Amino acid sequence: MYTKILLAVDYAEKASWEHALPLAVEEARLHGAELHAISVVPEILRLPNLPENYGAGALDHVAKKLEGIVGDGIPVTVREGSVYREILKEAHAWGADLIMMASPKGDSPHFLLGPNAARVVRHANCSVQIVRA
Repeated sequence: MYTKILLAVDYAEKASWEHALPLAVEEARLHGAELHAISVVPEILRLPNLPENYGAGALDHVAKKLEGIVGDGIPVTVREGSVYREILKEAHAWGADLIMMASPKGDSPHFLLGPNAARVVRHANCSVQIVRA
């Protein structure tokens, strides 16, 4: 039985939430679990020739988009950094016992998982459910 489900979402990729979100909501309802969504913004470069506030507001922008996707009542977290590392950090910090995320269907039968999904599966301290997008 799951008590805390973390749903990893890339708001810009509809495939990452189109099928996974309804399944995560259903799984949470089935187990009476809390559902929490996370999205990770790749690290914003801070180069000397860029303005001081370059990238300011990116995390807030993503948070608003994510809130619009998952709807009211589902808390969202937006982190900056390595996608798989930040998902794993959030799962550990929050005490998630299930991570749900989508992985696109590859063109080749040898590529079953994307690199971030594969790393989350390999390194997670809890169950991981991959939803085929």
